[in-house]
Amino acid sequence: MADAAGIAPYGDEQACRWIAVRQAPDRIHLVATLARVDGRQSTGEKAKADRRGLLETVRQSLRRTVRTAAAFAVDDAGSLDRLQDAGLRVRERHGDDGTLLGYAVAFPGAARMRGAGRCGSPPVPSRTTCRCPAYGSASPSGG
Repeated sequence: MADAAGIAPYGDEQACRWIAVRQAPDRIHLVATLARVDGRQSTGEKAKADRRGLLETVRQSLRRTVRTAAAFAVDDAGSLDRLQDAGLRVRERHGDDGTLLGYAVAFPGAARMRGAGRCGSPPVPSRTTCRCPAYGSASPSGG
């Protein structure tokens, strides 16, 4: 099953780790890590992009779009505006006092939004999602 889904090719000891969870007698869910044991990207995500004729995975495209918005924005609001102008769905998370704590982004039609961390600190380039980019330390190349 994991082989057919492109998560863990049969016999590949370095493939993504996964488990099957039985929800009901007629239904199971596959839960898998997104990175292989050897640290490389899962082939399932790349295979999905290839099937759709995309040059990069959804994760890579979201990362590039968030970093570009961060590089050209002067504050959190400007960054979020740029993400929306780029066509992304943006879900903001606010504290009780109204302070922006974080955000999640997705392409239109995506079932799930990829959440971001806390606002008020520079983005972490190695993550799929970035923190609110108010401090100008992010760039489209992730530096």
